[in-house]
Amino acid sequence: MEDSMTQEKLLKKEKILAFDYLRTFVIILVVLHHAILAYVTFIDYSGEYLVADIVPSTNLLNPIFDTAKSWVFDIILTINDQYFMSLLFLLSGLFIYNSYERKGTKKFFKDRFVRLGVPFLLFVPTIIPIAYYFAHLQWSINGNTALSFFGFWLEYAKAGFFASGPLWFLWVLLLFNLIVVLLFFRPKIENRIKNLKIFEHPVYLFIALLLISTISFFPLLLIFGGSWIGVGPFTVQGSRVLHYFIFFLFGTFLGMYGLEKTMFKPNSSFTKFWWIYLIIGLISFLFFFPLSCVSLSFATIGFFLRYTKKRNLLMDSLNKNAFGIYIFHYMFIAGLQFILLGINISAITKGIIVFFGALVLSWGFSSVFRKIPIVGRII
Repeated sequence: MEDSMTQEKLLKKEKILAFDYLRTFVIILVVLHHAILAYVTFIDYSGEYLVADIVPSTNLLNPIFDTAKSWVFDIILTINDQYFMSLLFLLSGLFIYNSYERKGTKKFFKDRFVRLGVPFLLFVPTIIPIAYYFAHLQWSINGNTALSFFGFWLEYAKAGFFASGPLWFLWVLLLFNLIVVLLFFRPKIENRIKNLKIFEHPVYLFIALLLISTISFFPLLLIFGGSWIGVGPFTVQGSRVLHYFIFFLFGTFLGMYGLEKTMFKPNSSFTKFWWIYLIIGLISFLFFFPLSCVSLSFATIGFFLRYTKKRNLLMDSLNKNAFGIYIFHYMFIAGLQFILLGINISAITKGIIVFFGALVLSWGFSSVFRKIPIVGRII
């Protein structure tokens, strides 16, 4: 009996390590996504339709756009965009039930606000303007007069901090936490979720998530298209907001059911055949977003559960600084992309330089700032 309990604890630790490393991997994908966005062929830089007369509207997609382009990045970015944020929402939901049970309502929401709300309120007015100042400098290259950073910041503030960059994820995640706790963390619902055997069957679960995410996605796609909706920095992609919530709810229910009882078991059929989901995701990425999203998410989870067996010093360091990397990478990416604008090298080379440069710089920046006690509490 004691040996059985010890083995269960080891398996649980192994799964938590796999999910920790998986979350870190997804954040690295976020860095990659923004690093190569300046070099895709389907978005061109435009100096028209200025936002607050200081930043071209196209630069809200990414602060910098280069004339160097590569179709290779088109493919990488399109596949990545199918699933990486959805998967991040799923992972963000896995352990909140256990956290809520351990801390209680008041402490849980206090900790969530410190972890998500405070960084959003603190870094949207500080880190994000640095990234968009580089967009302003690119705009000034075309003969416009550049403001000083302080002058730019004042205009940015007057415009209502019109963009939050990748930090939009923080306020949306905080909102999802609030909704889930208020609506679903109730004894009757919890008991029903804990008795749903579907969480032990990957094929049934795959079909269920695919159907629900499809229903949640296409009506909003018809209404909003690819537009972002919201006020000031509180924006989200309209067509995907409900889809993201479904993935977050799915992760929350998995955690409520108990990860050690779900399909997420070492050497299970799910982890053995992760590559089947990968093939489905790659085949469908051009024509059916929900299918590709669910497939690639399952494939990535299965891969990490199957092959994450022991700790790695590099991944441990990245994991500790993953949240800081997420917060700080955007300004480094914009700066590096701006520096490389006038250099005559290929788009591939530029993308590689920006990706690794921004990853290392934000990693180091996070490591230093985490040593400050008050900052370490939130990143």
